[in-house]
Amino acid sequence: QRIAQKFVSQCDTELPDSMIENYLEMLMEDVKRRQASQSGSPPNIDEQVFKQNYRADAIYNLKWQLIKKQIIEREDLQVEEEELEARIQEVAESYPEENREAIQNLYRNEQYKGRLREDLLDRKVLEHIRSFADIKETTKTTTEVRQEAEAREAAESAVRQPQ
Repeated sequence: QRIAQKFVSQCDTELPDSMIENYLEMLMEDVKRRQASQSGSPPNIDEQVFKQNYRADAIYNLKWQLIKKQIIEREDLQVEEEELEARIQEVAESYPEENREAIQNLYRNEQYKGRLREDLLDRKVLEHIRSFADIKETTKTTTEVRQEAEAREAAESAVRQPQ
C-alpha cells in the first residue's frame, strides 16, 4: 500500500472527468448490486453524495491502475498458465480435501481465473518495484505502533487546526 501511495503521490497526470465518472458509476453499481443481494431490496443511495465521498478514492485507484499498466508493459510482466495452475492448487490446498476439486473447478472458470491472473500480476508488479526499494524491517510492539499512530494523528490534527 505504501509503495502504491508513493507512486500515486508522484503522479501528476490529470484524469479526464469522464474516466472518473465512469469509474464512480461502476463502483456505485457494484455497491448497489451487493447491497441488493444482501438485503433483497434495491438500496437507496444518494448518487451525488456517493460520488463526492468516493471521488478521491476513484482518482487514486485510477492513477494506480495506469501506473501498474505502464510497469506491466515496460517490464513485460506476464502470468504463465503454469503459475495460474500452481496458484489454483495452492488455494485448493487451503480447503478440506472433500472441497478441493470443487474449488479447482471454480478457479478454472474464466471469470475467476481472470481475477486470479490479475492478483498474480499485481504481486509481480509489487515484487518488481520492491526489488528497487531499500526495505528496512523493524520489530515493534503493539503499544509502540499505537503510540506512533496517536502521535501522528495529534500532529496532523495540530496542522489542520487554524492558528
